Amino acid sequence: MAILGLVLSAMASNVLGSLWYSPMLFGTPWCLLVHKCQPCQLKLSTSSAVTVYGLTTAGNLTTLVLLRLAISQFVANWQQLFCLASAAFALIVGNQLPHYLFQSSPLPLYWINFGYDAAVIFIGCVLMFAVPI
Repeated sequence: MAILGLVLSAMASNVLGSLWYSPMLFGTPWCLLVHKCQPCQLKLSTSSAVTVYGLTTAGNLTTLVLLRLAISQFVANWQQLFCLASAAFALIVGNQLPHYLFQSSPLPLYWINFGYDAAVIFIGCVLMFAVPI
């Protein structure tokens, strides 16, 4: 298994998450949609931050390992990678859609969370395919 590709993909997902949910991009609208109040000033204690980032990294790494196994079994070229990433994209729709439908969350919140998950999958697939080591 390409360990370097997995490590780079996990790091990229953390960097992407930090940017995606920052006030520069979607952090303020996300906070308004989730908390339905003024933009939140998220202040985590050190142990809470370690827990949040640790669980997020573990979840992303699990997803990326499974994607890497799928890539190593089925992908021989970029066209197949695109097909696999598109299938993963469809899986994300299935996972995120119930939040919108059954939790009465606003549609923009769905798109913010969906966009992050899709970006992690696509970046992970590309990095793991491009870095064979």
